[in-house]
Amino acid sequence: MEVLREHSARLVAAITREVAMALEGRMSEWVREAVEDELRRQRGE
Repeated sequence: MEVLREHSARLVAAITREVAMALEGRMSEWVREAVEDELRRQRGE
């Protein structure tokens, strides 16, 4: 049973890392787009 618990914990950790990396990339994209939009707005474009 301990082996199953350890495997589950490793699987959860791996999934968490993958989700965090995907979100980090997407959030960086959102921030970059928001900054570009705001700079355009401030320049009157």
